[in-house]
Amino acid sequence: MSLIFAILLYISDKYKITKKIDTEFTNSSAIIIGLFQILALIPGVSRSGITITSGRLLGFSRFDSAKISFFLSIPTLGAASLLGIYNIYKEGSTELNFLAIIAVIFSFIFSYFTIAFFLNFIKKFSLNIFIIYRILLSLFILSVVYL
Repeated sequence: MSLIFAILLYISDKYKITKKIDTEFTNSSAIIIGLFQILALIPGVSRSGITITSGRLLGFSRFDSAKISFFLSIPTLGAASLLGIYNIYKEGSTELNFLAIIAVIFSFIFSYFTIAFFLNFIKKFSLNIFIIYRILLSLFILSVVYL
């Protein structure tokens, strides 16, 4: 699946930019992207990758597609963080609670810088590096499994 979606990402990255997220992101765009995200349930399909691919297929720029992907991840990551903090709180260990809070803070800081770096990267470069990575990874996995 990783190989198939690498090819789909390559095809989608060749689409012309016809829409701006500020003015042309509609409910139907959100539904289409949401339907594409269902494909992330298939092993080898990246949730953020399929979101960016679907945004590109809809005519949004790489930058806008990446922004959509990050916006859609906020509720999931927030819920996972709250659940993790709740589970640690249930343990009742102050030492563990303190370490968990430190981990959440550092996670937020590094996530922020990673997103800023990625959005800056995506403005300047194509998605080819991710396409090549997925193809090489797919070929490696296929060779390990079938050879």
